[in-house]
Amino acid sequence: MCNLRPRIIAVDFDGTLCEGKFPDIGAPILPVIEYVKRLRAAGNIVILWTCRTGQNLADAVTWCKQQGLTFDYINENVKQNVEQYGGDTRKIFADVYIDDKTILPQQIIIKESIEMTNKEKQQITTDVASAVINDIDNTIAEHFCGDVYYTVRNALNDIADKYGVKRNNLADYTWEEIAEIAAQGKAAANFRIGDKKELELITGEKLTAVIIGFDHDVIETKGIYADNHKLFDVKKCAGITFAIEGVLDGWFEMNEDDTNKGGWKNSKMRTVYMSRIEKLLPAELRVVLRTVAKFTGKGGGSDDVETTADKLFLFSEAEIIGDDVEYSASGEGSQYPYFADAANRIKKRHGGDSCSWWLRSPDVTSATGFRCVSYSGNVYTYYAASSGGVSFGFCL
Repeated sequence: MCNLRPRIIAVDFDGTLCEGKFPDIGAPILPVIEYVKRLRAAGNIVILWTCRTGQNLADAVTWCKQQGLTFDYINENVKQNVEQYGGDTRKIFADVYIDDKTILPQQIIIKESIEMTNKEKQQITTDVASAVINDIDNTIAEHFCGDVYYTVRNALNDIADKYGVKRNNLADYTWEEIAEIAAQGKAAANFRIGDKKELELITGEKLTAVIIGFDHDVIETKGIYADNHKLFDVKKCAGITFAIEGVLDGWFEMNEDDTNKGGWKNSKMRTVYMSRIEKLLPAELRVVLRTVAKFTGKGGGSDDVETTADKLFLFSEAEIIGDDVEYSASGEGSQYPYFADAANRIKKRHGGDSCSWWLRSPDVTSATGFRCVSYSGNVYTYYAASSGGVSFGFCL
């Protein structure tokens, strides 16, 4: 039966662990020190093997401890060998001797340098892969749109995950930095639909903002009027649209009375609550909010659509479920990619229970209610003076 035992490594001091300056101690030779540390951590027995004695030896041992290097034996043989051979000798027995007179420290330095080079090459490869994927993202953003864009980009994200390519983490950026990336048209190349960032209201309430779309909302500008609609340059879009993942604390009504006359434009939700909520946002977020154009039915049973300029807004029915709307006005925008997944339409309170939440769309079949998303994610009509949850959106 083979009797396996740990290897014994004898290590010189002067000229090996440090530059030779005896009786002084020279500068540490770090690659050798780290190499010996790994040998001991791997279970080998390490002996300090040096000609130093007395105080010079004590100084060497203290210096090694300061480098994080300790030994099993100092200038003495392993106990088991002494017992096996019936005595000790002046010669230190070892399987390997690391000494500037035997295995040259330069050989270890070369070995360590090669390992470091390999690590650097791996990092360079990862960096290049990240740059390539980001460049592809930018190209896709310039030449594709809609379902094709998101299908291809999601495939790239899967490739990045497969090979360990680091993607930019939204949570690591300030709101100012995110706004700058959005303004440069690089949001889709840096972040993903569904990326999240925490924010805290001045009341102490903590919310989670989630990216629901890129280049989706038109930035409000002074445009030309035509048939009561402004004409906008469709290329001037806010780079990112966010939604609150859950709902705010408390319950809110759309209007004090059960009416949707005046639509979203003149609702209490827009003229009172959105203004209050905006003032509760952290200052660094407030200063970078973009004003965007939102299209909404006028209410009072009308199918006409009007435009408002909003920094904070509720979502329309079309923006949640797509074009297949029956009880809200046509032309209230298009579905955000995030809400194409029905599971994302279910909103929860901080306690974890799902709840209903308001949409800005007036019901075109009556003058009393607005559309609302139920606790299960379905859309229905709710009386305007009733209490519902609020999950607002904003753009950078």
